[in-house]
Parts: sequence; C-alpha cells; structure tokens
Amino acid sequence: MDLYIGSAIHWNTDTDAIEYLERCALAVEDGKITEFTADSSRVADLSADSRSHVLTSTQFLLPGFIDAHVHAPQYPNLGLGVDLPLLTWLRTYIFALERKFSDLSYATTVYDKVVDRLIANGTTTASYFGTIHTDACLLLADTVHRKGNNNNAE
Repeated sequence: MDLYIGSAIHWNTDTDAIEYLERCALAVEDGKITEFTADSSRVADLSADSRSHVLTSTQFLLPGFIDAHVHAPQYPNLGLGVDLPLLTWLRTYIFALERKFSDLSYATTVYDKVVDRLIANGTTTASYFGTIHTDACLLLADTVHRKGNNNNAE
C-alpha cells in the first residue's frame, strides 16, 4: 500500500463546504483509494504498514477534475479562431479537421494525445464527444478505457 501524507483540499459533504486539511493521509492499494483520513492517530496507524510519501509544504492533495464536455477531435485546433463567431469557426477550422477522423491512424494519434493531456492535468472523469465516424468513436472509447485503467497514464 502507498500512503500519501500531507495537506489536502476536499469537499466536506457534512458541512457542504470546501475544507483545507493540514495533515491527512490518502491510502492507495492496487491503484484504488482505500482510505482518506484527517485523523492523526489513523495516519500514524496507516504509516506503519505502507510506503509513505510525505508531501512538501508546497504540495497538496485534491480530488480529480471532471470535464463534462470534451470534443476530443477538436484537440488539434485548440485555441485557434477564438475571435470568430461559432459558425465561421466551425467552417474554418473544425469541419475539415473532423473529416480526418475517417483515418484511424490519425484518430489514434489525436485521441492518445487528448486523453493523456487530460489525465496528466488531473482530469479523472470526462464525457468525450467524437465524430460521425463509428470506428473512430469506438477507438476513442477504447483509448479512454485503456488509459483510464492504467495507473501511470501512457
């Protein structure tokens, strides 16, 4: 078991508020969180039977981010044309880009990058949107599943 000891920010469901905890522990076993506690005696108990990782004063634990709307195929054009009206932006940048997803090699390259980027930045849950290309959408689902089940995102 790995034990991460340090400060944390989390949502307290009892008080319906965000809390900052000075010293807490997050236990991880086989890639799954098994315990989270701010009870100092429990932190000491858990430390005895685990590999402890003590966070520095500038590090802290926080829950994974959730992105409820990710247009995965648009990733290559991230930040382009933000000054344009929506329909002009779609015609200029997106429609031609999304046609490229009929090529599964291209789709693989893009979907690997977008999923890796989200995971690397702390997004643990996302609703991904694909294109009209069924095989590419299935590839996106497989990519998310594979990378989401890999504790060390590829």
